[in-house]
Amino acid sequence: MTCWFFMSYARADDQHGDEELIREFYNSLKEAVSKRVQDQSPPVAYFDQANLQPGDDWPDELANALCSCNTFLPIMTARYFTREYCGREWTIFDERRRGPGSAPPPLIIPILWVPPVEGPLPEYATDLQVMFDPMTVQEATEQRNIKDYGQYGLEHVAKRKKTTHINAYDMIVVQLAVRIIEVTKKHPLQPLARAALPSLKTASNRFATIPQAQPALAAAASGRANFAIVAASEVEWMPYAPKEPEPIGLIAQAVATEKRLIANWMPVGPGLVQLLEQAETANSVAVMIVDPWVVQHHYRDILQQFDKHQFRNCVVLIPWNKSDPTMQAARDVLLDQLRNVLSRNFEGRKETYFRPKIEDHASLRAEISCALSDLESLLAPYRQPARKTGESDHNQPPQLQT
Repeated sequence: MTCWFFMSYARADDQHGDEELIREFYNSLKEAVSKRVQDQSPPVAYFDQANLQPGDDWPDELANALCSCNTFLPIMTARYFTREYCGREWTIFDERRRGPGSAPPPLIIPILWVPPVEGPLPEYATDLQVMFDPMTVQEATEQRNIKDYGQYGLEHVAKRKKTTHINAYDMIVVQLAVRIIEVTKKHPLQPLARAALPSLKTASNRFATIPQAQPALAAAASGRANFAIVAASEVEWMPYAPKEPEPIGLIAQAVATEKRLIANWMPVGPGLVQLLEQAETANSVAVMIVDPWVVQHHYRDILQQFDKHQFRNCVVLIPWNKSDPTMQAARDVLLDQLRNVLSRNFEGRKETYFRPKIEDHASLRAEISCALSDLESLLAPYRQPARKTGESDHNQPPQLQT
């Protein structure tokens, strides 16, 4: 039974009369896919019409589709990203598509329905959004109509699909159907066992507010915890998923808050060492959390550059997901690669500054907490203000004691 795509949208958008247009779009896309594949066993697609609350259970049909669909198509509006259950659906599919040691395949295909007027759409969504080739039609007017999708959203095109934008609408549906089929064939996805599906209450909400990296470090000696997340998805990385699908950004922020510290996010790039140097000069604590898989990618150079320094204000933590059989199988290889790029840390740094192989969610929280406490204690003496010379020191000549 093949579910080529799972269409997710916020039911609250129905209040604006969009349900009929979205339903027609779903039916058109479903038909376009069906015409182009041999497998005609139902369901070809699933249209999520639920309006769930966190305490509800997944309806059986929705749960089965979420566990087995090949692609995930969120209908993007400003309201969509305020719906918790939509965020949990996104998380579950996102975890299904993510394999160890490589970039996740493009099986999430966000559809821009209405661009928001207030605030931008999340970067992780717009980065995945598919655009459509206007050159598939010959007339300049029709080419402009296809380009309207990127500027005004699919709602604008759909409302005109029987008049001015008929060819544009049809070509968008066709291009999208072909894309769904092609990415599915190129990146076949294993179904998720129904028993492994997190409950609606415990599943992580992808739309929960996660702090973003700041462009520069504000130099503050105390009251701040600087974090560098060396992972492909940075603060959204879930080191212990699917068992504990909590993003590292939320874990670190929660621990910093418990310590009465403000979390600051350092961009991981060529300027990371310079930011750490600024933090060290300011006697400000820093914690670097490293995904073991990143040593196989471009982060290798950044880690090697970091390893040349011995920062007194920075602790390195390396989580290991012991419940992930793929990571366990690659454990020795990954450790060897980490020892190669972080050789000085592995060989010469004390546990105060280097803590590899943190194997579960609770231990990671504890290690972050311990690291922050240790660093605050170590840096406290450097923060003591220099003694100011009093007026009496200037006026009294030195006395020779005999």
